[in-house]
Amino acid sequence: MVAATTSRTAPVVCCRAVAHSLIWAGVAEVSALRRQPGRLRAGTSPVPLLRHADDQTVVGLAAVLLAIEGSDLDADRLSPWGLVAAPRFPGRARLAAAFAQYAVDGAWGVSPHLVPHDSLHSMAGTISQALKLFGPNLGAGGESDGAREAFLAAMALLGDGRLPGVWVVATGWVPELVPGRPGVVPAEPGPPRHQCWGVALALAMPHPDWRGPTMRFGVGGGHPREPGAPFDAIALEEWLAVPSDEGRPPRHAYWSLGEGVWIELEEGGRPAGPAMQGGRS
Repeated sequence: MVAATTSRTAPVVCCRAVAHSLIWAGVAEVSALRRQPGRLRAGTSPVPLLRHADDQTVVGLAAVLLAIEGSDLDADRLSPWGLVAAPRFPGRARLAAAFAQYAVDGAWGVSPHLVPHDSLHSMAGTISQALKLFGPNLGAGGESDGAREAFLAAMALLGDGRLPGVWVVATGWVPELVPGRPGVVPAEPGPPRHQCWGVALALAMPHPDWRGPTMRFGVGGGHPREPGAPFDAIALEEWLAVPSDEGRPPRHAYWSLGEGVWIELEEGGRPAGPAMQGGRS
């Protein structure tokens, strides 16, 4: 199985975009998703899994479940997959409140659940438990450019050639939850001002019969067509969500991840880039 090729200008990793989704959720919607994020695998209950989870973890899991529901993926066959999650400033408001409480009550006033549920890798671990994934799972970025870091990590995992696929999940609040002054507990986010978005994208090894969206990653030297737009996870998902128009040439999209790294997307109809061989998802 081969997942990467080398051109004269850059190493290239080619994969299929087999499932995707975009979710926007206000505070009330996040609470509802915490109770029921979507169709989980048999034997998995959202109540203990998400009781102490960060809001972005809840939205990220809901985005993944929505992507599975809208695709041909078999949830029971995803166990070998990996997952890279990119929450933007995870646990920011809750940790700020905890620091303020710590100044008053010391360690006894802070919940022990903050560390396992509000760190960079918390979302990746929780979603992997929900899907019962046994591939590598990790958090990437943690700041405003976390989605870029997540796709770089996914490129590395797919380029290794040993995983059948990798989930990439990115989340964030709009507007960002900015804590208040030191020692002041920030107000809880309130609708309609704050919304949490979540993007989930399933990237699988290439297959010669695939005619859906195809993604290529390249590093070094920049894309030959010189993509100028900086990468944005929401823009990528919205591009994927536009239905194909039969009889028209395939659409293309290019994003720059910076430092000579780029993403190319092709709508479908023929494989993008060099012919690739690989297994089904």
